[in-house]
Amino acid sequence: MAELGRRLQGCLDFKQMQRLLPLLEAKEGRLDARLDFGIDEQGQAWLQGEIRTEVVLQCQRCLEKMQYPIVAEFRLALLRHESEAENIPDEYEPLIVTTVPVRTVDILEDELILSLPVIAKHQHDCLAELNSKDETGQETSVDTQNPFAVLAELKKEH
Repeated sequence: MAELGRRLQGCLDFKQMQRLLPLLEAKEGRLDARLDFGIDEQGQAWLQGEIRTEVVLQCQRCLEKMQYPIVAEFRLALLRHESEAENIPDEYEPLIVTTVPVRTVDILEDELILSLPVIAKHQHDCLAELNSKDETGQETSVDTQNPFAVLAELKKEH
């Protein structure tokens, strides 16, 4: 693929990514991907790609589902041995190729997993929204007084 300067482009269903599925709140979905292969001036085989998708994760603040858009670009040096990683230019991340042909599904799954947040959380204050609604979903006024305010009052008395 690198010698021929090939390009692969298409969609991939999440259900083909068994390592990714346990990390998702919703198992349905797909990613759009583009992979370009080539060889640079130094003779280094490379793979450059881009993935675009949106995954559903569980917010670790409120434990509700949240949409998380991903656009990831990567540039990998295709290496046969780990020892070759020392000699690649800084613009590449090493990818040790142990099987031929390279399983592009595995590469895309790796890049997608690397693009997930360490701790998924809404960008807005989801806890404040959750606390401001009762069981029926109606807005309520919640007193968000500092729990340590009582201690401050006791301190003033003495």
